[in-house]
Amino acid sequence: DSAELRKLKTAVFNWYEKGVKFDSVFNLQTDDRMYCSEMVKKGLERSTNNRISVPTVHPTANEAIFAATRLPLSAAAIQKLDIVPIDHLYMNPACRLVQRYEFNPAK
Repeated sequence: DSAELRKLKTAVFNWYEKGVKFDSVFNLQTDDRMYCSEMVKKGLERSTNNRISVPTVHPTANEAIFAATRLPLSAAAIQKLDIVPIDHLYMNPACRLVQRYEFNPAK
């Protein structure tokens, strides 16, 4: 509703004002650094008093091995993380797709 939307916008604006940086270690326990889907999850849950909840998952072994080539964490550490996959946002029944962006690295 409009009150929840105002709360969400306020939360996002406050994080922007605080200069929240990207969380390259994907730690859901802190708010001083966040990754994209973490910010959306926290914003939705806080602004709706958990009416809209976004579940987390642990990466599979293969996902952790792949991520370890790009993150400053070992595959074992990555597999223990609670992460917020993007599809848990856009496939959430309480949410709807607003914009789709097709990434094409060849362009």
